Order: sequence, then structure tokens, then C-alpha cells
Amino acid sequence: AERAGAGWRRRPLGKAAALKAAGLHRVTVSLDGLDDAVFRSMNDVDFPVADVLAGIDAAQTAGLGPIKINMVVKRGTNDHEIIPMARHFKEVRDEIIAERDERVRALHGI
Repeated sequence: AERAGAGWRRRPLGKAAALKAAGLHRVTVSLDGLDDAVFRSMNDVDFPVADVLAGIDAAQTAGLGPIKINMVVKRGTNDHEIIPMARHFKEVRDEIIAERDERVRALHGI
């Protein structure tokens, strides 16, 4: 069985175009930083940030949007990634939602 997200990494534009054709308009992406080590440690994944960025680019190319980027910020883990994320996504004018880890824990009773 194909692991979730694997199709996006191999054929991001094809997947994005198919989703657009099926009627999808908005896309929300969870991305906690642009640094590979931070991204992998926070998400327990074995693929680089470049794959996520390629998927975002493919979604834009396919006409999906707006694209919302969710970033969970954990003090001492990825808080240094806030400014690089804001600068990167300011260029593409996507919406960034940054949530502090304490707020997320409180909301989810963690």
C-alpha cells in the first residue's frame, strides 16, 4: 500500500491537478519549519522539506488556493523558524497560521 503523501512526492503536479479537477479549491499544509532536521523531528517523517514545498508549488500551479500553511511553534524546537517561514511564504502570499505549543496542548488536553 502507498504511504500517505507518497503520491504527492512522486507526482505533485499531477495530484494537484487531479484534485482541482475533482472540485477542490483550498489547500492546508502543515509545515513546522524550513530546516530539514526540524521538520523531520517534529513530524516523524523521512522526507525532506523540499518535497512539501514542491507540493505547495504544484498546488499553486494547478490553481488551488488560497493555500494555508499551519505551523505549530514549540519553544526551543522550532521558534527560530518563524521569521524564515514568514519571509518564504510572504513571497507567495500564502496564509501562515502559527500556533504556540502551549495553546495547542491546552486545546487538545495534552
